[in-house]
Amino acid sequence: MRIIVATAACAAACLWNARRVRCMIRRRLARVRLTYFDIPGLGEPIRLTLALAGVPFTDERLTREQFQAAKPTLRFGQVPYLTVNDHEFVQSGAILRYVAVAFDASGTLYPTANPALAASVDALMDACYDMVVGKKVYTYRSRFGFPDEIFTPEVTEPAFRIIWVNPPNGYSSFLHWVAFMCRLHSVSKPVTKTKRCRATSTL
Repeated sequence: MRIIVATAACAAACLWNARRVRCMIRRRLARVRLTYFDIPGLGEPIRLTLALAGVPFTDERLTREQFQAAKPTLRFGQVPYLTVNDHEFVQSGAILRYVAVAFDASGTLYPTANPALAASVDALMDACYDMVVGKKVYTYRSRFGFPDEIFTPEVTEPAFRIIWVNPPNGYSSFLHWVAFMCRLHSVSKPVTKTKRCRATSTL
């Protein structure tokens, strides 16, 4: 029995070390570029997560004119998108998960080894997106056919004040990028910007 346990522990250690090595190699060899606007928005959680994972990246910030010119060539016609060695990743949630899995050698940004915990993190991420539905309608009210008179600050400000409570036991190690996204969606004004980095991301 002891031999079986020792063998299993050795195999687990080998797999963990192999993951760390793969992530370290990817970080060293990958050419990473994040393309978004020169605002926090949906790009900021990705910038923070890349920096937290220790990934050097080019922070490409488009003007509105540059975006309109590039829009016909973009998948879904949207930003942000992440380019890794000429492979493009789109949709902010998918990008965040990719960065966490591909580049985080510690395995603490996204718990792939624990499917139940990973599902809980995904649920929190989906809740963060739910938070922004009303805010998006407010911000782009003319696009949704609502007149300005409906959405006054007196009506909307209380609705956007969300208190971020302490996460349940066992979740805190895996909430870095989810917390970034929730923080972004829980305030009506932009969060403090990170230092802008063109060739390398550094907080």
